Amino acid sequence: MWQHPQLGRQADSSRQRPPFDQLSALLLLERLARIRPQPTTLLDIGCGAGDLLRWALSFFPSTRMTGVDSAPWLLAHASANVHGARFLHGAPPNLPLPAASMEMATCRQHTPNERPMVDLGEARRVLAPGGLLGLAGVVTSSPGELVAYGFAIADTQFLPATEQEPSLTVVIARLVDQLPGRVL
Repeated sequence: MWQHPQLGRQADSSRQRPPFDQLSALLLLERLARIRPQPTTLLDIGCGAGDLLRWALSFFPSTRMTGVDSAPWLLAHASANVHGARFLHGAPPNLPLPAASMEMATCRQHTPNERPMVDLGEARRVLAPGGLLGLAGVVTSSPGELVAYGFAIADTQFLPATEQEPSLTVVIARLVDQLPGRVL
């Protein structure tokens, strides 16, 4: 039976692991917390109804949380369900945030069939030096693509598929000071 001790939830005896949406958020947050236990700011790109930020409060209780999504109705739902976080209308490649304003950013697939909404250039712009980008889903940016945008891989986790749920990959990347040089 699968449960996450950080949330203090009882195991659900009918499932071996939680649904894809919850599992992707919890594994992503757990990996981020291992590297940076108490960030000052966290941005969820494509926040939807705010579920990741609601769970993030258990991992990072004093962190200032921000969610960005392109759907106003989802932002209204998120605002009602996640107290203390701010929610902004926008989407990559134009996040409504100043440069170097976030210590941590997340982006994940909410369902196995959607594509993540991350724009690596825009994530680089809003992250502070040394900031962390956490990606989770069936499809994540490749290590080579992350390196090309000035990120270094800090942690990864792969969870194989089950009969009920698809495989899941979590990638944590740290923003480095400079973009890599040209390769000849």
